Amino acid sequence: MGLGFMFMDGGHPKEATELIIDAVKNDFPESIQLYRVLGRAYEKMGSYQLALKTYEKMVLKAKQQNHPRLDDFENQLKLVKKKI
Repeated sequence: MGLGFMFMDGGHPKEATELIIDAVKNDFPESIQLYRVLGRAYEKMGSYQLALKTYEKMVLKAKQQNHPRLDDFENQLKLVKKKI
């Protein structure tokens, strides 16, 4: 996750998405935080539809895991919906 943030904040969101997608698929499929970072990277790239789908997965996983920050994640989803 930290490396994904580093790429994203360093102006390389495409590389961040590739790294995070690989981590989700191969190592951490239940990581809510990785979905959050991936959604942010898609937003930085202007790919709002991909960000929307990613945030929807994030919220679904947060509900399944009874995550204490579910409200924050739902708000992030609402914000990206407004950009579409």
